[in-house]
Amino acid sequence: MPIISASDLTKYGTVPVTVTEDVATTAIAQAQAMLEAFCGYLFDSGSYSTYRDSVYHEKELILESVNITSSTVSVFYDTDFSYDSTTELDDDSYSTDTVDGIIYLKYGYAPHARAFKITYTGGYTSDTAPEGLKGVVAALASHIYMQISSGNIAVIRETIGSTTPLLQEGLPKNIQSMALPYIRGVL
Repeated sequence: MPIISASDLTKYGTVPVTVTEDVATTAIAQAQAMLEAFCGYLFDSGSYSTYRDSVYHEKELILESVNITSSTVSVFYDTDFSYDSTTELDDDSYSTDTVDGIIYLKYGYAPHARAFKITYTGGYTSDTAPEGLKGVVAALASHIYMQISSGNIAVIRETIGSTTPLLQEGLPKNIQSMALPYIRGVL
């Protein structure tokens, strides 16, 4: 679920007072996906399972989301290369950076594929997302919305059942500047 709605485009963005709901929804989805890729994490609130290989004595496991909200983060270590272990690490063998979504392991583990499975709840809702981040999503969505509405951008089907606009110029430089404070590690 996006962290802003179509009505937020007029609040934060630069679109007309009335917006076409389906075009706005498409623009918001594309804007959020582009910004998630730029910032390096998923914005949506949800339950996640992150899978990581073990690198020689690696002590940081980067999660897919930030703003970890679950009181329980479970880290499983799997020695048979299948991600199906029920061997949960003791709470005292790692710590969680709930803001940036990073697990800090207190010990190094032998390197092998399919070593860690981490389950947690994280991300933002429209109520918990930082206002500035919502503003950045709205600014980019407004840009995409105006491009679609004026016919300057094609709406293409990238995945079955999903239409997303093709923003050929990529993430505009002013949006990149606005998004810099929200890149993982800067939060």
